[in-house]
Amino acid sequence: GEKVKMEDIYIGSNTASNVAAQVIRDRKIMASDGILVVIANIDMKNKELLIHPNITTRGFVLVNENEELLKKIESTSENIIINKLKDKNITFNDIKSQLTAELFPFIYELTGRKPIILPVILDIKR
Repeated sequence: GEKVKMEDIYIGSNTASNVAAQVIRDRKIMASDGILVVIANIDMKNKELLIHPNITTRGFVLVNENEELLKKIESTSENIIINKLKDKNITFNDIKSQLTAELFPFIYELTGRKPIILPVILDIKR
């Protein structure tokens, strides 16, 4: 067949290099340690956690083989949220920051891994 000229193609965006560096760092973390998502349904008006947080992971641990670990993370997340809701002027960002700050060392101590922790807080009106 006919010869085709090939060149390297780099896929990215036209944003500043520091943003690209952050994206690459996050991708490396996700590739090696995965991601952990904490989904919490909260009634912010009454400052109440409505149900246990839902813990979802990708690339972190196998769910079926680590149910006890995920239950510990769920319980710890629930305690963090309930304690944070006692603060007078609380925001979603306060809860998210507290979850990340406390779960990161907790998970590292249990697993030796550092997944990206993504809290998702939903305001549910009763």
